[in-house]
Amino acid sequence: MKRKRSWGRWLFSYLVILALPLLLSVLIFFVARSIILRETREVYAATLEQARAELDSELRIIYQMLDYITLNGSLRAFEAEAGARDPERHFALYQLVSQLRDYRVVYPLLEDTLVVFNERGTLASTYGHMSMDLFVETFLNARGSGSRLSADEFQKAMPRTVGRALYLTGDRILFLQSMPSGASGSASSAGLLTVALVVDKARLAERCLDTLASNGSILYVTDRAGRLICESAGAAGRIPPADGGLPAALKGWLPLSTRSAAADWDCHFLIPTAVQESRARQIQLVSLGGLVLCAGFGVFFSVRQTRRTYGEFHEIELSLEDKLRLLRTYCLYTLLEKPFDPEHDGESLRRCGFAFSGGRFMAALFDLPDAERTAFARAFRAIAAGHFAAVELTDAGPRLAAVLNWAGDDDKALERLDEDIEAAQRVLREQGAGPVKAALSGAHAGPEGIFYAAGEARETLRCMAGGAEDAILHYSDVRFSGAAYRYPLETEQKLINLIRMGDTEAARLVLAQTLEDNAPLLSSGAAPLLAADLAGTLMKGSMGASAEFRLPERLSPKELTAHLYAALEKTCKSNRAMLEGKKKRRMGEQVREYVDEHFRDPDLNISLCAYHFNLSPAYISALFHEDTGRGLLDYINSLRIEESKKLLAAGASISKAAGQAGFRAAPSFIRIFRKYTGLTPGQFREL
Repeated sequence: MKRKRSWGRWLFSYLVILALPLLLSVLIFFVARSIILRETREVYAATLEQARAELDSELRIIYQMLDYITLNGSLRAFEAEAGARDPERHFALYQLVSQLRDYRVVYPLLEDTLVVFNERGTLASTYGHMSMDLFVETFLNARGSGSRLSADEFQKAMPRTVGRALYLTGDRILFLQSMPSGASGSASSAGLLTVALVVDKARLAERCLDTLASNGSILYVTDRAGRLICESAGAAGRIPPADGGLPAALKGWLPLSTRSAAADWDCHFLIPTAVQESRARQIQLVSLGGLVLCAGFGVFFSVRQTRRTYGEFHEIELSLEDKLRLLRTYCLYTLLEKPFDPEHDGESLRRCGFAFSGGRFMAALFDLPDAERTAFARAFRAIAAGHFAAVELTDAGPRLAAVLNWAGDDDKALERLDEDIEAAQRVLREQGAGPVKAALSGAHAGPEGIFYAAGEARETLRCMAGGAEDAILHYSDVRFSGAAYRYPLETEQKLINLIRMGDTEAARLVLAQTLEDNAPLLSSGAAPLLAADLAGTLMKGSMGASAEFRLPERLSPKELTAHLYAALEKTCKSNRAMLEGKKKRRMGEQVREYVDEHFRDPDLNISLCAYHFNLSPAYISALFHEDTGRGLLDYINSLRIEESKKLLAAGASISKAAGQAGFRAAPSFIRIFRKYTGLTPGQFREL
């Protein structure tokens, strides 16, 4: 009877231990729904961001075309022939209309391209030169736009000042850009010349929104005034009204919104809450099943373990001293890595026996080989213990961390700390070890300052140059480096362009100006950061396949400048040689070779090809089509589709095949794959 009672107590103890994870599982069961809802929101937020990125890409292309058309030579020629004989005007008009038709061929979203001569009351489009009345009635109102537009309304829609504007009419978007007419020289509304790109809303939505809206969700775009610009397929009549943007709360919908970086537009995403609820219920059912299974296995193993361990109890415990050391290490590591909690952490400090009698704290990080940490920690603690109220050391990842506490003057304490570190470094050198690099924070008040001091020490350590010598660096020496560090993106892009052109002299001037702007920093801890940025610029500007630049460590400002100039001249010389070699081959072959080599790059498109060959997107597309008989974008997509077929046939997943074939996202890959093969990737893989 006594044996059974003992066995029962053992079983009960195991079941009590099992109850803790079971209670945790129950908590996880109830938390699962909120987690899934949050993750679902993050997934849809990423989808919305992708839609915004694709929309911004299309808007940038449109605005680039507007800029290009306003600078078009045929347009200027037609303006210049305002008072010329009819044959000359007809020839200039023929050239202008031909150019406008080329733009529509190059960019499939364009329905028409217009040049409106406000002063004359006429316009030129891909259909020729005509009056505004004729164009509005014959072309705009005759294409089923859903709402009729008068010539007066069309003319009033033209901008009154020089600049860009947007006009919505029916199922079209008019992107407008006005400039002074060369014929009149007047900047009044009548003397303006307006370039307009007519974009079909449905095509824009099909390219940017339709492939991303699924499971009944809605993607749509509005301007800052709340006017609807375009919407995904099936969204008509389902978008709730809102003034100036997305409603804050919608019954039955999860609303998300983000702003375009290319225009004053807002992208909105409405996801049915029923979709989220269904996913949450699925996860909850799986969690419940796992809970029941866990409980069953727990009871089984509890009974089994009770039988095995009954009568055999071996207690293994650490000594009190070992426990205290582990607790002190953990408590100190927590102070370095997390903000101080006076209620919880204060009690932990007292329990662990920390005696911080001073009110000032600072942190130090020591970078040295792992095998030498113990020796350095012993030497440093022995030296500094007589000068500070408390000296505590612990491992902080790959570094040795120290927390120092004192009362009194901060400057004297920092001077004494420098002397103590140098003494410990000498001890290590005498043992044939080292080097030791010390990164010191500033002084802070109270234990709550330890966390911020640790952050300062880490930032200081990142600014320390490599080398085989002992070093000590204070946070006060580097804390303003970021504020004075001047190397804007515009300067970097300008330098990259000049390097790619092989223009050594112009590139040297830009580099010299950058070094002059940052001259006070070249002797500080920020010099390695600036040098790394400039070396990265040289690598971006190099047209070679494996360009790499390594700067020696611990260079003086003069030596650093000399190395950068030498690398710049070498890169420009190499780029010039490559450019001269490319000119000797036919352009069509060069473009094809470049696409064959880089089509797996997701960033490759017509604009990038044009930028690589220093040509306009329209010109390089027409040149490639003339030489090969096919469109450049069509050729890029065909290569990617063939590559994805090979990957799918080899067993790759759809997302992996899309990424390795050069598609940025799976939805766009599926859309293009279906366009070229008539099948989805999943259907193709099952063949």
